[in-house]
Amino acid sequence: VVLTQAGVDAINAGTTLPPVSLTATDSGTPALTATDSDTPTYTAQNDGPTIDVTAEPVFNENDAQVGTVVATFTASDEEDGTLTVGNGDVAFTPGTNGDGYYAFDDENVVLTQAGVDAINAGTTLPAVDLTATDSGGLTANDSDTPAYTAQNDGPTIDVTAVDTFNENDAVVGQTVATF
Repeated sequence: VVLTQAGVDAINAGTTLPPVSLTATDSGTPALTATDSDTPTYTAQNDGPTIDVTAEPVFNENDAQVGTVVATFTASDEEDGTLTVGNGDVAFTPGTNGDGYYAFDDENVVLTQAGVDAINAGTTLPAVDLTATDSGGLTANDSDTPAYTAQNDGPTIDVTAVDTFNENDAVVGQTVATF
């Protein structure tokens, strides 16, 4: 007796196999039979989790604010089901969010104030790199890089006049304002 593809699929899905029942019949008169059955068993293996990180579509620099969603993800495990941040199954891959540009808001990756400041300074955002961990300690990671379109912000200037001075104290080259 050999496994069919349906049997392999059942095992990979963690399903218990049904018993194998066989009957042997001889060719004598009268025909005699013998029947026996047994249930095959297998040892399940911990299959690693999967995770898929997807950056949101390109957004405009001036639309960036704290809490803007920059990436989403899905993570699952054959044995554990859906893996979430809330259950501690998904986290930033160590060393990948060192500048603190990103945070989790439920199951989304959002900008922090540091992320907004980086965008306003024209910094290219780093990849959102996440790791999923199953109950057996196996991990998977994936990343995607959010992008934004820089906007042409007008220049700014701040002119500050020096404190009041006396008319008779004025000399050529004296600073009367700074900017």
